[in-house]
Amino acid sequence: MSITKPIIISFLMFVSSNLIFSQKPNIDNIPFLIDLTDSLVANYSVSKDTSSISISFYINGYESKQKREKVIKERNDILNKQKRREYIKLPIFSINFIDIGKPEKLSNLDCRYKTLSELYVNSIPFQIYIIIKKSDGTYLKWSTVMLPEE
Repeated sequence: MSITKPIIISFLMFVSSNLIFSQKPNIDNIPFLIDLTDSLVANYSVSKDTSSISISFYINGYESKQKREKVIKERNDILNKQKRREYIKLPIFSINFIDIGKPEKLSNLDCRYKTLSELYVNSIPFQIYIIIKKSDGTYLKWSTVMLPEE
């Protein structure tokens, strides 16, 4: 009896974890075609063998350098006026998406896609599909997830 209880508990934990992770989230499967020179792209990194991608996009409202600098200046002005220095957190300027898996290779773009500006229409999803055009005219499609901010 003492050994069956841990086995049953382990089995139930295994089954429940599989149920949780097997459910697909309600996401929009239409990928985003990203031009890496777009002003909404904060920065990006694609590994040489294309096995991973990290890409950041500016959050709506902080697209321009002037807007970001204005917020930083306002924060610094408040900090300089304080008698007792208290930490004032800067807002988050960008969100980062990553994928550490090989992308799907597409020879042509015969699917529906969205542009990066359409990412901000509603709330930003946790998972998005990103398509990037290579110099040879083919495309790479990653299934990226958002990195949480702390």
